[in-house]
Amino acid sequence: VLAVIETESGYKWDAESSIAYGYMQIVPACHYDRMERLGVYDIKDPYQNIKTGIDYLAEMLKKYDGNYKKALTAYRWGATGADRDYFSKGQESCKYADMVMGRAERIKEQLEGTENEAN
Repeated sequence: VLAVIETESGYKWDAESSIAYGYMQIVPACHYDRMERLGVYDIKDPYQNIKTGIDYLAEMLKKYDGNYKKALTAYRWGATGADRDYFSKGQESCKYADMVMGRAERIKEQLEGTENEAN
């Protein structure tokens, strides 16, 4: 999740594009039902933004049987777009997914290094 936040917004809670908002760059029009189910009414609120993004990412991980690259590709392009533009063409991921996975590995190494320093 940290790697998605870093990639999407650079850790800026108030990041905005023309249609996406917050840490996880949520597009409200694509997640109206999810937001309603989760009780999210302000996608610009950092907690509600992350709650929505985590729920969406968890759904994509379940849909793609824990395959992070596919889940991240779908997070970026939507499940329909990912299926149409990547998976149907034999591609398992996109540049976005590869970038997030690289950042996740770096974050993991940093956290493990911090943990080792504490011991």
